[in-house]
Amino acid sequence: MPFYEYDCPACGACVEVLQKMDEPPPRTCPACGQEATLRRRLSAASVGGSAPEPAPCGAGAGAPGCGAGACPACLPD
Repeated sequence: MPFYEYDCPACGACVEVLQKMDEPPPRTCPACGQEATLRRRLSAASVGGSAPEPAPCGAGAGAPGCGAGACPACLPD
């Protein structure tokens, strides 16, 4: 079963839901509990492998302030 990303119109959260391809969108937001039809997000497909781990500081290389000693993973080579 694939994961789908949905946006909640009530709270603005983006949530991942594991569901069958033919299931309708959830009616209740897992983040806020509000009953609202969630809107499916268009996301890139994953084709094998794994996604790179985010930097510990959360910024990632090249982000403003990154490489200024924020975390060892972001320091320039």
